[in-house]
Amino acid sequence: MPGIFYNISRKNNKNLGLNFWWFPFVEVVNVEAAVVAADFEAAVVAADVEAAVVAVAGFEAAVVAVAGVEAALVAVADVEAAVVEVVGVEAAVVEVAGVEAAVVAVAGVEAAVVAVAGVEAAVVAVADVEAALVAVADVEAAVVEVVDVEAAVVAVADVEAALVAVLSVEAAVIAVADVEAAVIAVVDVEGSGVKVIVLLFVVALFVA
Repeated sequence: MPGIFYNISRKNNKNLGLNFWWFPFVEVVNVEAAVVAADFEAAVVAADVEAAVVAVAGFEAAVVAVAGVEAALVAVADVEAAVVEVVGVEAAVVEVAGVEAAVVAVAGVEAAVVAVAGVEAAVVAVADVEAALVAVADVEAAVVEVVDVEAAVVAVADVEAALVAVLSVEAAVIAVADVEAAVIAVVDVEGSGVKVIVLLFVVALFVA
């Protein structure tokens, strides 16, 4: 199939392990860092659910840690565009359209719960669970590792347009519902110049 092949192999002597084919979609075919999941009571990947709960325990680093941010939450539902730029802040919370409850407690906490209601599609969607559906411990690298970023997890379903500009972050998590396309613009400023990488993709996250 004709298309555009993206192969970002090395950045600052770091193997990113990202390969992309785009035509007309982008599929992540090689993810070097995976999420460790345990004690599943139901499927992690689900669609057309009313509620989504992610319970995360034992994080050594923040689930959402952006440039010194101790806690950052981006909960977006039923929107066509979302832009979040967080640099050098301690906490950032954005709640947009149709989210009944969204809580993210990160950076050295024992539990983090994100509850989202009224979402028609979610990559990580869990309803009415008693224990953690997704238990992640001591994660240093995430599903999607982006330029000069130690850990980044992006869960996107039915994206129309989502833009995230990340500057030298350690970890970033974005959960987006009811959108059709996702754009991550990573700007890595170093001494000699500015390097901009724009990736157009739809992420399919499978956790067995």
